[in-house]
Amino acid sequence: MNKTTMRAPIWQQIVDAKDQWIGGDIEDYGDPMDRAMREEGTFPVKGKISDLEFRPNGDTAMYFSVDAEGGWGCGGSNTCLGVTGGDEGWLTFLGYGSHKWRIRKPTE
Repeated sequence: MNKTTMRAPIWQQIVDAKDQWIGGDIEDYGDPMDRAMREEGTFPVKGKISDLEFRPNGDTAMYFSVDAEGGWGCGGSNTCLGVTGGDEGWLTFLGYGSHKWRIRKPTE
């Protein structure tokens, strides 16, 4: 574990348990500009989680990403991505520009 990873342990914990997340849900609520340009009722964009990754992002940061089936996904640098309150069972993220998205493990 490098010094950057040590400052962002939650991201690494999620990726280390990726088998528990794959097949779960991802919902992308976009940022305020996304929502202003889209028709009402088109958010959130929904999908199934296909992969999770935590990788270097330059010399001093790491990038956490969640991929969805169909070739899209959400992510952010550990320097600007945070976890926020949300609905039970969901892990909700706020990123750069107030981009909101969330994930949850597969439900039975």
